[in-house]
Amino acid sequence: MKKLFFIGIVAFTMLNCGSKNTQNDDKGYFSQKNIDICAKILVDSVGIDLELAREKCKCMMEVYLSIDTNVKNMSGEEVAAFSNLHWRQVDSICNMSSLKKSNNN
Repeated sequence: MKKLFFIGIVAFTMLNCGSKNTQNDDKGYFSQKNIDICAKILVDSVGIDLELAREKCKCMMEVYLSIDTNVKNMSGEEVAAFSNLHWRQVDSICNMSSLKKSNNN
């Protein structure tokens, strides 16, 4: 359950911080700032490499957007519910459950 909540927080942060990349707005892509915020949360929370965190964040958002492009317009509460509902799909594609807290941090 902690992972579901965690993913909801990451998704909420990513969807609600900063503006979308207007150049690709019709495709639902988000700016590098959004990816960086999400990655920082993963690095701080799980202690993984920054590049891996960026890959996981991009993957997660691509999966969410492939399920429902309206996810970018959802409220924080809706995003949390959405991420909980689709956790298995995100995990199977992005392998989020492989992320474990590092003992070195």
